[in-house]
Amino acid sequence: MIKRAASKVMWVGRATVFLVGIAVIVGLVVGLASTALGANGGIFKLGQTNVATLITRLAGTQGVNGAMFEVQNNNSGTDDTALSLKVQSGEPPMQVDSPTKVTNLNADQLDGLDSNNLLPGGDLPAGTTLRGRYDIFGNTTGQGDNTLAGDGISYVYTLDSVPEGKIIPQGTTEPVAGCPGQAGSPEADPGYLCVYEQDRENIADGGPSFYVQDPYGFGIWAGALNEGNARSFGTWAVTAGP
Repeated sequence: MIKRAASKVMWVGRATVFLVGIAVIVGLVVGLASTALGANGGIFKLGQTNVATLITRLAGTQGVNGAMFEVQNNNSGTDDTALSLKVQSGEPPMQVDSPTKVTNLNADQLDGLDSNNLLPGGDLPAGTTLRGRYDIFGNTTGQGDNTLAGDGISYVYTLDSVPEGKIIPQGTTEPVAGCPGQAGSPEADPGYLCVYEQDRENIADGGPSFYVQDPYGFGIWAGALNEGNARSFGTWAVTAGP
């Protein structure tokens, strides 16, 4: 009788362990599934990673007077931030729907350019093109002096080196190396200054020509062909070299 009682006790014990094991397995499976599927709509837990596959919104019909969400980091370290936004390469880290200026929001670069390149006196970035106009006008009296006038052009920005200057007189039809544009659409390859004469009146042969070139700008002048009014005007383009 003791033997049979012991046998039943052993059977009950084994059954209990088996059922407990089944319960643990089911609990783990259901628990894991609940964690995976219940992330959307679950509680946002601080101090740990939260997972979601849907947009999380903080909104209200009446809104809030002032900021609706605030993050404050009072750590005493020197490398702390209140917010970190991370995305895949090539994706914007943030979207906004207002053009209103944000107070105290600073940007180090604009379209890849440092602030020094956006202010007069800064260096012109390689490959960047500046364009403008020139105008030479005057009246000569003859008397052995047909020197007309000149025009001094400032780039405002500074080039790393003096560009190769070329003047394309009115009526030029052949391509000019480094100067693929025209008077109505001035262009210059990197490292070139191209001056396109748009029109001329009573200008001596060989003019206009440069009288100075440097990284800050250039000067151009012309002489009159005959006594009287004379003029040469056009456009120019300069592109910073590599």
